[in-house]
Amino acid sequence: MTEYASGLATTSLANIGYGCQNKIMKIKGRLWILVGDDGLGGMYLLSTLNYQTFTSTYLGDIGFNKGRGASMAYDSNADILHFTWEDGASTVRYNACTPNSDGTATLLSTATQRPAGAGSTMSACITLDTDGYPWIIYYKIVLLANELTVIKSSTKNGIWITDAAITKILHTTAADVTYTGGIPVPQTDGKMYFIYTKPYGDKVYGWQYDPSTGWAVGEDTISASNAVGLGIRIDAVADGDDIHMVFEDTTDKVQYQKFTYGAGWSGETLIEAADTGGVAIALNSITSDLYIHFTSGVSNILHRWRYKDSAWSELSTVSLTEPDPDYCGNLRNVGGVNLCIYQGVTSRLVYFVAYGILSSAVRSVSCGL
Repeated sequence: MTEYASGLATTSLANIGYGCQNKIMKIKGRLWILVGDDGLGGMYLLSTLNYQTFTSTYLGDIGFNKGRGASMAYDSNADILHFTWEDGASTVRYNACTPNSDGTATLLSTATQRPAGAGSTMSACITLDTDGYPWIIYYKIVLLANELTVIKSSTKNGIWITDAAITKILHTTAADVTYTGGIPVPQTDGKMYFIYTKPYGDKVYGWQYDPSTGWAVGEDTISASNAVGLGIRIDAVADGDDIHMVFEDTTDKVQYQKFTYGAGWSGETLIEAADTGGVAIALNSITSDLYIHFTSGVSNILHRWRYKDSAWSELSTVSLTEPDPDYCGNLRNVGGVNLCIYQGVTSRLVYFVAYGILSSAVRSVSCGL
């Protein structure tokens, strides 16, 4: 049986932000959402138990880009939530906090941390490797080129210290006003994989890092099709050392590919032809079912697909609250229930949707999971 609930995540003008998908998590029984506020001009962490009342914690300045590069990653062993954002000077910032059981968050440092240095460093995305160390992938503007760069901290306590031996420029491309960024995918035993594409109309690429051997000799050309390029139109999730990826190509088709460790990337599997407002993928770690969702064009319909028993099947669509969603993403699966957020193009408000596939009687998702 299919069930879902939707609601308003914040009553002030807000922006999910382009770039990385890591902006929604389930921690300590609460839903946590990272947003940038257009009206108040800051980065906020929203938290709720009942999906109706939200607690807001101010994290830092956001600047004119309003959330580009905002992302977070949680270390459950240390109880530390690491996050990045882009300030008003187009510079990547980093900090960390402890998410409290009452819905507030306690910052671990009040000092400004610029892990990529000052200047034009944009569209950051953060994740943690299996040892809990934070990694950031971002774009840096250098003269007439954009350098897609990866850095890692040698510490994991919320104070960033760059491990210079790990720093890697993955790709250099001509300057463009739209910065794509990339997706860091943690594998097992400290291994990392980085997925990215150049701004608008190029292949999807990847680089592998293995602590036992270092960086791979060269980048992988993953896709046969050209990808749209914006970070919200490409997403990936790890399954051990394997990786599942979804992206929108330049012919408005949603494509799926799988990376099998030791064998490489599969060819593309067409999911659906749809000019999307954002695609996202999630893995149910218990059942190993995969979920893909996206909005089609400017409609208010959420399309949902599931991979189960070696086959893709389309699930029933969900009507979204906002009649004209700007973009949709950040799909996460928690205990068999999928959580996602989307933004209204007219209202600029952030909404959430919770849904799951249950085999028993209906259970109310809107009251908590």
